[in-house]
Amino acid sequence: MKKSISYLIFIALLSFYHCSTEIKSNNETVISETLSIDTLRVDTIDCCYGEERFYKYESDYDELENYIVELYNNPREDYSNTIKVIDSLLLIINTEKNEIKKELLSILIDDLHYFKGELYYYNGFYNKSIEEMEYYFGYERDIAIACNYVKLKNLNKAKTVLDSLQIGNFCDYVKANYFEIIGAKNTALEMYKKSIEEDKTRKHFVHYKLSVERIKELEKQNPKLLDEIYFITGNPSFEVCDSDDENRAKIFNLISQIEEVKSDSECSGTWIYEDPYDNEKNYYWVKVGSGMATINFKTKYDFIIYQETFEIKFYDTISNRAISLNKWRENGI
Repeated sequence: MKKSISYLIFIALLSFYHCSTEIKSNNETVISETLSIDTLRVDTIDCCYGEERFYKYESDYDELENYIVELYNNPREDYSNTIKVIDSLLLIINTEKNEIKKELLSILIDDLHYFKGELYYYNGFYNKSIEEMEYYFGYERDIAIACNYVKLKNLNKAKTVLDSLQIGNFCDYVKANYFEIIGAKNTALEMYKKSIEEDKTRKHFVHYKLSVERIKELEKQNPKLLDEIYFITGNPSFEVCDSDDENRAKIFNLISQIEEVKSDSECSGTWIYEDPYDNEKNYYWVKVGSGMATINFKTKYDFIIYQETFEIKFYDTISNRAISLNKWRENGI
């Protein structure tokens, strides 16, 4: 086992001290997305990751993140060896002499601490888990801390932490979890139902599906109540919702090939304004223009792209109708 760990650390060291492949400057259309309620930390990553001075080291960032995903595949009960590897990665980042590379890789420091806290949690070291979570920034930290307090039988502290939660994909769900734990079944059931009624556009999210499952269970004659709060994994590969990234990538590419978009200096951004998950229809509504999505985006063109065929139509927002690109060009709308 020691040989295995030494090998892993050796591979990690090789990964981050090799010569980086330079990534070309991105001069393509800027892609703006709707800001979710959990984007504060994501924005920090995007600001660094997308800056020109970091291009040279983005491959190192990707390599480290992929390596973390691989570590998550290790058995949780082998936590002590995995933690040794995590600590070695933290040391590599903290002692990196190239300041620009260090700044980019440092984004993952709190992820590594969260990973340690997750391992401690699942192996019964709840106080150690709480200590590691203090390094992490994000609502997941507070949920994880509440999870630990429940395990420590300190329900009052868990409730205080949960009450402080305001926004986040899982916040309503874990608050309802707590009421199951204390035996308040009807309160929990009411909270689950309220959360999905108010959140119908997010049916593809994990927390929505989990809420539906809990409603089914609690409506049984003799339901089995939860005895722990849902712990959100820090695994970078964990998807909080059903992904349509492949469709979106294709849409961005198709939009960038439209001649009017390519030749228009006012078209520096593409924003998927609505998707089939949101509108429960068979198309994506795409806006092309400039600025930041949801903040100061100035729309130059609106398009409808159908989910199954990827047919593109121009959307005339004034007459509320979608027309073919050929007709749009003929009419000069």
